[in-house]
Parts: sequence; C-alpha cells; structure tokens
Amino acid sequence: MTFLSFHSNSSEQGISGELGLFAQYQETKSNLSTGSDKVLTSLKNEGASVSESSVFPLGNIQYQWGNHQVFVGQSEDTFVRGVLALELGYRNQINRNSSLSVAIAPTVQDGEVWSNPYLVNDKRAKTDSKGNVYRMKYEHQILTMDFAYYDRKIDTEASPNKALNREGKGYFSKLAISLPLSTSALIEPSVFYQMDDAQGSAMAFDKIGAGITASILSGHYTFVFDGRFSTSEYDATHPIFGVTREEDKLHLGLLFEEREIFGDPQMSLIAQVTYEKSDANISFYDEEGVSFLIGGLYRF
Repeated sequence: MTFLSFHSNSSEQGISGELGLFAQYQETKSNLSTGSDKVLTSLKNEGASVSESSVFPLGNIQYQWGNHQVFVGQSEDTFVRGVLALELGYRNQINRNSSLSVAIAPTVQDGEVWSNPYLVNDKRAKTDSKGNVYRMKYEHQILTMDFAYYDRKIDTEASPNKALNREGKGYFSKLAISLPLSTSALIEPSVFYQMDDAQGSAMAFDKIGAGITASILSGHYTFVFDGRFSTSEYDATHPIFGVTREEDKLHLGLLFEEREIFGDPQMSLIAQVTYEKSDANISFYDEEGVSFLIGGLYRF
C-alpha cells in the first residue's frame, strides 16, 4: 500500500484514472551520465555535474468491470519511488482484501548510454538502451509481493572487454508490509532483492536492500517519505580497475500533495524532491543526484 491507496477505489466500475502535467529539474554528478559531452581525461576523476530540465505528462487510466480491471500508464511507484515506467496490464480482485495483477512495461522511449563509457582523451559516442519489464504483483490488505523479469539491449556495445558487456536480463523481487498507525497514517517497511545477469561477468551483480515508506494524511494534504538502502556485489574482477566492484546506494524522497486545489475536488498539486547517492569501491562509478518535480494531477 502507498499513499495513492488512500485515494484509490478498486471497486469503482467503468473508466477512472488520473492524468497530469509535470516539470522536473535534476542535477547529477556521474561519469556515466550522457547529459554532458565532457571528454574524460582520467578514469580516476569524479563525474561531471550535469543539470537537466523537462516537462512531461504522467498518469494512468483503468477500466473496471466486476472484479476485473485493465490499466495503462505509470504505476504508483512513479510518484513514491521515482520509477517512470509505462505499464500495460490486468488486475483481478480476488476478494475484498486482495488482488493479483500482471503487467508489461515495454520500452516506449529508448534510454541513452555511452557506447564505451571508459574512453579517455576522446569524445564518447552515445547509443540507445532498451528493454522490457514483465511484472506480477500480489496485494493484500497488509502485504504486497512484487516480482519482475526484465531484459536489456544496447544498440552499440563497445566496451573494451567482453567482461564489461552490459546487455542481459535480470529478476527483481520485493516484499512489503503495510502497518497502519491510524486512519490517516501508515508505514510500509520492505525488503528487496535483484539478480542482474549481464553478459559481461564484471557487470553482473546481486543486490539486496531494505526500505521504508511513511504516509501521513492531514486534511487536504498528504506527506510521503520514502527511504531505501541497498548493497550490490558484482560477480567478477573488473578488467580495467583490477578489483571486484561493490556498491552501496541510498535513496531519499519526500513528496507533498495538496488536494482540491482551485476548489476542484478532483485536482491535486504534487511536489517531490529526491536525493540519491551511489558509493562504490571503484570511484569511477560513484554517483550523486538530486531532482525536483512539481505538477498538477486530475483524478476522474
């Protein structure tokens, strides 16, 4: 359960959903970001700072008949956990307290990565990264189990060693428990595991992590805090840096929603700030970023 669960009503028949327009500004410091064309002079230097802004629509639409529902759009993870995947899926309301859903999140817009991230003293070339995610979720009144399989394809993989090939597939699973503190507040601790089977042995990894989401409603206002910490261990020695990569990642997010803006009970103002930091034993992979999002959401 997340903050959107306070507002949703899965038994509502017919068409319903939420649509909005959002603006985002983000600053990132990373050697892997394609937002900067800065030429690397050394693999030991910290990443360049990159600022980007964008405007985009977000939302989802669902059609409910009886205990069945089809849906398309971003899931609730869009706002709470910063995941902007587009999903197309089906949900079955098993009983009053539980449901099972399956969904596919296809590549709608290709992402960009460096063809050879390790190239120094020359301009790096960009290439497209794409893939699909297949997801199954079981939701109970207090329990959520999430399982996903994904694949990843890079148009031009030019890393200098086959052990650095980033193409591959992987699995992700998460278990979360919702603990209501009152009718207007809940916390949701969670644990998650990811196994990424990249073709390059030095890029394949296992990740384990834990998180907590706290949601509070007060009148027309909703406040959501989301925190996660994970640690990753890679399978083989990195052929360039000579050590096996290990990485810790911290994610902190704070969301604010004001409902009934302009006197319209279906309109909401949403603002979000997110901070992420990755700390690896190979400094080339260290990353840090902050993002700000604001926009309006219309529920129908």
